[in-house]
Amino acid sequence: PFYGQLKMYASLFAGGSGLTLDDLGFPSDNPSSVEAIKASHENLRASAKKAQRSFASGFLNVAYIAVCLRDNQPYERTMFMNTKIIW
Repeated sequence: PFYGQLKMYASLFAGGSGLTLDDLGFPSDNPSSVEAIKASHENLRASAKKAQRSFASGFLNVAYIAVCLRDNQPYERTMFMNTKIIW
């Protein structure tokens, strides 16, 4: 019963996150086709790229505020336009 409960929660998580049960370590009795797995991973990759763009914008705003507070000087935002966030 415990394994069934874990698999149920993993299934709920997989459905919400776009992963498969195989990705979470639960082999399935009827595996998906290779094309279906590639398609689901492509959607996950696109979501991750979108999240990275929005997080990068937030990190850049935090860095701008931190530098302004550190130096006690209001910098122009245009000074940070060419900054590339890598995380």
